[in-house]
Amino acid sequence: MVLWKMTYYIDKDKLEAYRKFAQEVSIPYWTSVPGMKEMRAYAQIGSTELLVEMEFESFKAWGKAMDNPKTKEVSEEFSK
Repeated sequence: MVLWKMTYYIDKDKLEAYRKFAQEVSIPYWTSVPGMKEMRAYAQIGSTELLVEMEFESFKAWGKAMDNPKTKEVSEEFSK
């Protein structure tokens, strides 16, 4: 098992755009990745900091996900 953790700081003026991106692009993509077991996200009330945890079944599954061009596209899409 591999547990991948990421912390994001969302611009308070982009919260609605991020929510839409997460619901329509990011979550559907990540939950379809082979070897992805579980995805969790945590936010502290009143903060724009977001912790995302993704659990993969193996290092091989995680590596394939990270090497996928679609992963890079989704990961970079909201940071533009």
